[in-house]
Amino acid sequence: MKLFKYALVLSCMAIMPLSQVQAKVTVVGQYEQGQLPSDDSVHRLMKVTRVEQSFQSQFLQSSDSSEQVFKDLFGETILGKNLTPYQKTQLNNIMADFGKQMMENINTPEFRQQLLNIYATNLKSTYTQSEVNAIIDFYSSELGQSIAAKQPLFDGKIVKQIAPISAQYNQKALKKLMPKLFKDMDALFKNTETK
Repeated sequence: MKLFKYALVLSCMAIMPLSQVQAKVTVVGQYEQGQLPSDDSVHRLMKVTRVEQSFQSQFLQSSDSSEQVFKDLFGETILGKNLTPYQKTQLNNIMADFGKQMMENINTPEFRQQLLNIYATNLKSTYTQSEVNAIIDFYSSELGQSIAAKQPLFDGKIVKQIAPISAQYNQKALKKLMPKLFKDMDALFKNTETK
């Protein structure tokens, strides 16, 4: 049962980086006026705005954030036991390795292609052809390329400032909610073992 609890905690932690960056989005219907953008123009737009590089940068920053969440969550204890300095070091190494393996298993070409497809679909359903052309024109300019090059740096600064706050609130919520979750699960397994 303790192994199950530990696996559950790790599973919860693995999805945290995604929950930290998810936002509730209200989808606005397609513009009634104007031509839908072509696939070619959408792909050109994604290229000049460096969408794929931005996704990769955000993914790597998410990986760094999740490692900090692990450290913040476990801190001085794990499963109610105080950790020795050696155990803390080993736990940090285990969690860093786990996080790295998770990212390697998630960040596949198929995963990235799905993200790009979602991005392209939403560009097509949001912007008209003339708007896409205007965005391409801007981002093809020297100024537009300068802005596109700086976007991952800007995003990284924001993520680094938001991640500790998010981790703090996640840690508080987990510490508050996990004991009840474990208690409920224990009760479930004790009740179902006799049935």
